[in-house]
Amino acid sequence: MIVVVRQLNIVSESWLTRQLALISPLVESIVVVDYYEQKKFAGIPVTSIDPRAELSYRLYNSVKKQDYKKVIKKRLERILTKSSSSVVLFHYIDFALGFYDVIKQTQKKIYIHCHGYDVTWDLRSHTNPNRKHFSSDYVSKVLKLSKHAFFIANSKCTKEKLLDIKIPENRVLTKYFGIQENEKRPLPNKFTILYVGRLVDFKGADIVINAFELACEQGLEGELIIAGDGALRTTVELLKIKSKYQDRIQILGSVNSEKVKALMQKASIFTAHNCKGLLTGQEEAFGVTLIEAMSYGIPIITGSVGGVNEIIVDKKTGYLIEPFNIQQHANAFLGYYRSALLLQKHGEEGHNLVKIKFSEEQEFNFFKSLVH
Repeated sequence: MIVVVRQLNIVSESWLTRQLALISPLVESIVVVDYYEQKKFAGIPVTSIDPRAELSYRLYNSVKKQDYKKVIKKRLERILTKSSSSVVLFHYIDFALGFYDVIKQTQKKIYIHCHGYDVTWDLRSHTNPNRKHFSSDYVSKVLKLSKHAFFIANSKCTKEKLLDIKIPENRVLTKYFGIQENEKRPLPNKFTILYVGRLVDFKGADIVINAFELACEQGLEGELIIAGDGALRTTVELLKIKSKYQDRIQILGSVNSEKVKALMQKASIFTAHNCKGLLTGQEEAFGVTLIEAMSYGIPIITGSVGGVNEIIVDKKTGYLIEPFNIQQHANAFLGYYRSALLLQKHGEEGHNLVKIKFSEEQEFNFFKSLVH
């Protein structure tokens, strides 16, 4: 298998590096479009096809302008032609569309992994919700692409969005992410609520702060840690500054995977407030950090929307709340705060569910079936 990605080692895409490490025995090479200095990743050869860091390209370009997109298309086409691998995996639909001509011409089997924003057909900008993220012909281009590629949906929710635009069902495969089974940690001494994820409207970090404040007013003694960065960073920083419980709220910004592991060890519960974003119109297609938290035996509280409903079992591995219902979210905080027994029981149920439904083995076997 050849894996084609836009970038590697993006903090918000740690799932990608985990997935590549997991399926490394099946991968012949990784092709990265943007510049990537390393020649190997998880033991897999890496080829960067970005010419902009090359002196010869810059010198030639100063004399005779080259079309950057044409250069990277030719380079990918050359790699695919020379490779003996029969399978190519792209990540994200909109990225794969940039190589439509290459995909159309190759004799190899093409799979495109879909992740959420790329199947939000009416996606809007965080900074200007009146502006569409994708071009008016995006859907028609995706339909054309479906004649030459198969789509890997990361949830049933994502699959339904693909079927909504009339992509044939036999062109769509559904695969959940797998997560390493982690050892359950003992209940922390201090009640700590953890949010890890991008600060975007459909994950609702701002609403989490509102719910935390309400729970504190009703007797909760604990802290809220928010780890992540994104378009709503200014919003959450302002909410903290204005809060009378600001000394109990930490906003850490972007953190690496090692820091996330440390935060999981001290978390009592994991939360977000998943909803259909009021600015972007996007909703959570899956939620890798949710299953990661469950793998540590941490119960989840979040909104009932999108692919989240395929992860959390309400009142068993956590609480699924009505999106935008702040009181319900605060009540869920208080429920766990007041019952260590419930906290432990739901955490154990989530830990067991990960082993059954979201194991690394099931994800590896899925990719193995594609190449054999």
